[in-house]
Amino acid sequence: RFRLERGVVEGLVGVGRGVGATLFMTLLAGFVVVLSRYSGQREVCVGTPVANRSRAELEGLIGFFVNTLVLRVGVSGGVSFRGLVGRVRDVVVGGLEHGGLPFERLVEELRPVRRLSHAPLFQVMFILQNAPRPAMSLPGVHTESVPVDNGTAKYDLTLELEPADGGLTGIVEYSSDLFDADRIQRMLEHLRSVLASAAAEPDRPVGSLPMLTGGERRQILHDWNDTACTAPVDRCVHELVAAQAAATPDRIAVRCGDRELTYAELNEAANQLARVLIDRGVGPEVLVGLLADRDVDYLVALLAIFKAGGAYAPLHPAEPAARLGAMVAHSGCGLVLAADAYADLAGTVCAGLPEENRPELCLLSALRAAAVDRVGGDPDRRAVPGNLGYLLYTSGSTGTPKGVMVEHAGLVNHLTAKIRDLGITEADVVAQNGPQSFDVSVWQFLAALTCGGCTEIIPDEIAHDAAALLAETERRGISVLQVVPSVLRQMVHEADTLGALRPRLGGLRWMVPTGDALMAELCRRWFAVYPDVPMLNTYGSTECSDDQCHLPLLEPPPADDAAPIVPIGRPIGNMRAYVLDERFQPCPVGVPGEVYIGGVGVGRGYLSDPERTAGTFLPDPYSGVPGARLYRTRDVGQFRPDGAIEFLGRNDHLVKVRGFRIEPGEIEAALAEHPAVRDTVVVAHDDGAGHKRLVAYVVADPGPVSGEVLRAFLRDRLPEYMVPGVFVPLESLPLNVNGKVDRKALPAPDLTTGSRTYVAPRTPVEHQVAQVWAEVLRRDRISVEESFFDLGGHSLLASQVVARLRRSLDVDLPLRVLFEADTVASLAAEVERRLSGVDRDEDLTALVEAVERMTDEEVELLLNAQKPEAP
Repeated sequence: RFRLERGVVEGLVGVGRGVGATLFMTLLAGFVVVLSRYSGQREVCVGTPVANRSRAELEGLIGFFVNTLVLRVGVSGGVSFRGLVGRVRDVVVGGLEHGGLPFERLVEELRPVRRLSHAPLFQVMFILQNAPRPAMSLPGVHTESVPVDNGTAKYDLTLELEPADGGLTGIVEYSSDLFDADRIQRMLEHLRSVLASAAAEPDRPVGSLPMLTGGERRQILHDWNDTACTAPVDRCVHELVAAQAAATPDRIAVRCGDRELTYAELNEAANQLARVLIDRGVGPEVLVGLLADRDVDYLVALLAIFKAGGAYAPLHPAEPAARLGAMVAHSGCGLVLAADAYADLAGTVCAGLPEENRPELCLLSALRAAAVDRVGGDPDRRAVPGNLGYLLYTSGSTGTPKGVMVEHAGLVNHLTAKIRDLGITEADVVAQNGPQSFDVSVWQFLAALTCGGCTEIIPDEIAHDAAALLAETERRGISVLQVVPSVLRQMVHEADTLGALRPRLGGLRWMVPTGDALMAELCRRWFAVYPDVPMLNTYGSTECSDDQCHLPLLEPPPADDAAPIVPIGRPIGNMRAYVLDERFQPCPVGVPGEVYIGGVGVGRGYLSDPERTAGTFLPDPYSGVPGARLYRTRDVGQFRPDGAIEFLGRNDHLVKVRGFRIEPGEIEAALAEHPAVRDTVVVAHDDGAGHKRLVAYVVADPGPVSGEVLRAFLRDRLPEYMVPGVFVPLESLPLNVNGKVDRKALPAPDLTTGSRTYVAPRTPVEHQVAQVWAEVLRRDRISVEESFFDLGGHSLLASQVVARLRRSLDVDLPLRVLFEADTVASLAAEVERRLSGVDRDEDLTALVEAVERMTDEEVELLLNAQKPEAP
């Protein structure tokens, strides 16, 4: 039930009188404002019944003449309420002129897509019963009106009002499948607020008419963002690690495989290397590129850069040299540190840069050798919390990666939040399994080291293999494990398959999903196999020191919960999260808007890109801190009544695939460099098994280009996770009326078949390889000449293939082999070669090294020994 006070109604009547509008029109304008702001729609269709007795001859006839009008009102945030009332007046008058056209005939002519779930053309009804109702009088009978609830809603939402005591009273009828009573009550309060403010300020833009009550506004802006807490943001992370080393020098700080360092050993190794870096000019705001695998030496180098006062920029060895070179050039790194294994790659990267911008290249082994004699305590403090801590590159919509700058204070605040919310102590073993170019790697490396725990670095071949990761988690006693949902899904599948033989994970205290939306169904499946291991759902952006929201899940979402995605939770300590509309106003509970992040963790912005920084890092109008900024995530979300935020999607084209943030525009820009590609668009497509795959639609000139050619072309320019798995040739891209690509009109890609004629396996090894591929790729059969990547394979699935072949064939098979031999036939041949014990590459390498070590005399003797004897 709903009531609107006399003063508000009189004000609305006055507004309408000024533009020649009735109270019905003015009320409808206010209702449309609420519906538009709830739905985000620029146009709103509302149905209303009309008596349809517009001719005098019809007034005395008995019969049902009522018809339904559909009133379509355009709303823009800049129009004033008075202007909107005038617009509604024109729409209503125009509709009444054609009120004799039966609604059924309109539906018949327009032929809208019909759904059993709702009425056609409109789903919301508005009624104002302002015709006088004479009292019914019957001789000897007392009568009164009794409201009847037949338990059925004719439309999704119906608002019916009538005059009462100078004001208005009425009811809302709603579909209980869509709404609950609390939500409808909030909507009515928002309608009352909009109408009251419109009556008082009719010339105010409708987008700024306040919907929130004072209590709601205080709750959303302040109560749910009251996250102030103690965090050592006045110190840098390496100082916290050094303090822990002083307190527990003999405790194991880091392990990777069979190698481990105590806190004292880790801190001293970092100190020694830091002194060498200081001698080479590393200091505050100086960026150092780090090209190495994730291992103990990587962590030592990371801490050493911090201790020297510098900031590090991770360079992933798996990325193409051209992309690494672009990142080094853009970052302005004066120094690049490289592991010995990547000396050639680092040399190629640096050599490709102009001499005046070419950084100094140093091998980590040489620096460690030079640092051996550098004894002493911790270097003097060189970096402060406001200095740059690290630079991470993310995909960019313009075709160029974006360099995100994060300061030490934000980094420390995030580590503190992880320690607090996960309860990490010196007894914990935290897995470090995220790629070094992924923001989650930062806290995985460092959080445990600030509170006495152990960082367990898990190599890629285990981190990408669900079965191996489960076994390693059990074997190493890992207590905190973070994975992307695609890996979590594979782990659940493995655990289901193993049944009672699955690893018990007795030491695991928290499973931490990250990088993409966590589906409620996957959450329930995790608890079904590991009911005693809670989850901490996380949400965040690289631009804000990784995660900004946490949601602890101690039990699975109820099976009857209709929400398909688990909420992202509430902001972590010293951070704030807002859901704002297009005019920067806070959205009420249950109303979608864009998610904005504020607080200590908001990053510095994008390196050397002030325009993009200004458009993404905005002044914070809700903070009392001078100069505070909000990060615009471009994620769409809404508040739940408990203050948790629900993630609803994106308002741009950015996608997340296997936890990696990807701007399709960067892939499109790289594809456009191919001489035969005339036009292209890239989208993420769900394959139906919970995995997203990149699909490239390509218009080629003069004719189609094979996906294999385009994939090889992109691999020289983009990291593997950004190379589409499917290429769809088109004669032209579908366009909308504005001339832009209509992504919804793109044909669905065929993800079930390859592009080549089926060739059956011919040898026992080919049969076994094809069977493993079919299981991993979820296909009925595999042609021995089809590329693994043409069939939708990627690095995570490649790791599964390699791991299963190792187990089933007992063969040593590095992951890189599948990228080099990407068909069943070529991979089977490589497996057979390794099983036979013949490794020509290794033999040839050993022979070349042996020859290089020989003296000239030894070579001469060898050559003479090979000469045939004279007859």
